[in-house]
Amino acid sequence: MSKNLYAEKAIILARVSTEEQANEDRFSIPAQLRNMREYVQKGGKFGTLREIVEEFQIEESAFKGKRTKFSQALEIVKEYNEPVAVIFDLVDRFTRRWDEVAEYDKLRTEGKVELHFIGQNLAIYRNSQTYEIQSWEMFVMMARAFSLSISGNVKRSIKEKLAQGIFPGGLTPTGYLNQTEEMAPGVMVKMIVVDPERAPFVKQCFRLYVTGKYSLTQLTKIMVKAGFTIKTKSLRVNGKLKERPPKPVTESDLARILKEPFYTGKFYYKDPDTGQREHWDNKGTYEPLIDWTTYERVQEVLNDNNTRINGHSKNKFKFKGLLTCGFCGHTLTAEEMSRSYKDKDSPQAKTVYYHCSSGKTYHDSEWYKNEFGTNHSGVRVAKKGSSKGKMVYGCPQRWWTEEEVEQFLIGWMDLINYGEEVFEGLRGILDRGYQERMELNRAKIKKAKTEYTKNEDLIKGIVRNLAIEADEVLKADFRKQYEELKPIQAQLKEEIRSHEEAMEFDTDEIVKKFTYCCNLKDQYLSLDEEGQREMVSEIFSKIIATKGWVKRANGGGTQINDGFINVLWKEPFSTLHEINFDEFFAYYEEGEKTILLKNQEVEASLFP
Repeated sequence: MSKNLYAEKAIILARVSTEEQANEDRFSIPAQLRNMREYVQKGGKFGTLREIVEEFQIEESAFKGKRTKFSQALEIVKEYNEPVAVIFDLVDRFTRRWDEVAEYDKLRTEGKVELHFIGQNLAIYRNSQTYEIQSWEMFVMMARAFSLSISGNVKRSIKEKLAQGIFPGGLTPTGYLNQTEEMAPGVMVKMIVVDPERAPFVKQCFRLYVTGKYSLTQLTKIMVKAGFTIKTKSLRVNGKLKERPPKPVTESDLARILKEPFYTGKFYYKDPDTGQREHWDNKGTYEPLIDWTTYERVQEVLNDNNTRINGHSKNKFKFKGLLTCGFCGHTLTAEEMSRSYKDKDSPQAKTVYYHCSSGKTYHDSEWYKNEFGTNHSGVRVAKKGSSKGKMVYGCPQRWWTEEEVEQFLIGWMDLINYGEEVFEGLRGILDRGYQERMELNRAKIKKAKTEYTKNEDLIKGIVRNLAIEADEVLKADFRKQYEELKPIQAQLKEEIRSHEEAMEFDTDEIVKKFTYCCNLKDQYLSLDEEGQREMVSEIFSKIIATKGWVKRANGGGTQINDGFINVLWKEPFSTLHEINFDEFFAYYEEGEKTILLKNQEVEASLFP
């Protein structure tokens, strides 16, 4: 490794996400290259840059799984025995993926790479200050937040479809087909129609099962004999989808069909606002196969027969599968226990406990004896089985109640809680950073609409000529022109829609996302149990529970833990948990320092 503190060689990466962006001003590849070349000629931020060793023009999405040219640039950096500066126009031209941030950060700490972002006047290297590193991470997070804001447009589209009774998407159940029909020249509409081949079988399933005379097994035999088959998913062979022949209906297929409300004119779909799976009325957008009364009676028969549908287990514990043992690293198992009272009429008290699975599929008693010794909280005398009366060595982990686990997790959530001033500061940065993009979108919309109007006039003229032209050769020529313009118009229409949706980008929406991140406790307490479980799995990559004691041999002393839960945060919560907003805003407010501190009372709050 060279002893040079700063890089003298530079690699330039100019990136656009689409081919269209490559032809735009300001953010086009030529514009990026021009700005970055000038930056290197002036020596860069540290004044040491002398040579451009490679230039990359990349037309790849920041979310693609495999970015070929981006990977090539990374390999060049690894080959040099001295620091190499990698130059980008803006942070969002670099990446919006946390895995690549981690990869480049590793090379930075090894002194192999510097990252320069000329649009933000930011350059980080091996010895960069903490606030500079945090600033980089914050810009990556905001770039990712901008991309994720597109999901807001999708949500609005789904809400509109649900309000109209339109099934928003996905495969329809057996008995229906997805079709696309041309309602007018160039206007394609997706529709759900009855499958004439399989719909009669579906109706027959409900008619027979509602009588209560047949089990699922018996009904399956009847329907297989009648010739009821189910479509199977296509198989991907050598990168191409290959259709597979239908298969005879199975018992699990019938259970799924009988539980599906889609056939009544109602369908399940997540509410875009709450995330909860709800029933929606189709409002006549497709033809029902059965009536609601029949559907409800079938559900009663299913319940009476104790039929398990969709693989749901009886108990849905809030933190099941989410907790890791701090002693041996295995998953904590959930178990519900009841306490009986002498008064038989008193209700039983039920408590959910979490305890270590003791690695039953991996380790035995001897493994725990060798790992933790013979004196710890996992040592006990067996009360039954072949080991009755003998010493048994298990994991030192004590049992946790669900309430204990939850209080610790709420305590961790409570640490991420910032004031309104932080959100206002973030809103200001987002406004400044994306104003140019809004101007760019306006120019794109104007250009596309002009082209669309021009083509519409041409199409109207072609239609008139087709109506009056008698010569078949000329009519064929007009039809050809019409067919060529149709896909162009469809593409322009989609382009206009896309840019108009991008214009709806609202920094307030992004700040709301940060608000969600930074007020985790209140958000958590407002959800039902299923929502709370989903939220915990989204914000923590690992939850480590430790309760018990171990007395180490060879003078190691006694290690006692009355119970503590540690967590590893997922991004962007990890960044929000660690960043010092005071330094971050001070660095990017051109010297005008604004005091933006964490809520000290919340940060200092004690865990249970």
